[in-house]
Amino acid sequence: MAVVGCRGETYWIFRRPTICLVNDTERQASWAPHLRVGGLAALLPLGLGLTLLASWVWLGTSGLVLAFIADLCWLLWWRAKHGALFPLDIAAGTLVKLAVFTAIMGGIAWLAGR
Repeated sequence: MAVVGCRGETYWIFRRPTICLVNDTERQASWAPHLRVGGLAALLPLGLGLTLLASWVWLGTSGLVLAFIADLCWLLWWRAKHGALFPLDIAAGTLVKLAVFTAIMGGIAWLAGR
């Protein structure tokens, strides 16, 4: 069985395939996408956890179950929209919206716990 490689060469399936390196000249190397993904990695679990906490403090066990289902649906929607849970090309505005949501959920959890 023959397979066509990345440079058009044909090799047998038992032969080790070569790795094709892509020269990506359109994307400039910077730290901004990595910092946004790091911020997303910090805010995403915090926001989801605060949603669970606020719902549990406010509505009890039924709120916890409803918040878990809502968090799961939101994660599935996020992955379908962006293609991954932590996409490298996330916009800064999306990160700001997530930060505002996390602050609101933290405030609700703090107020409901008083």
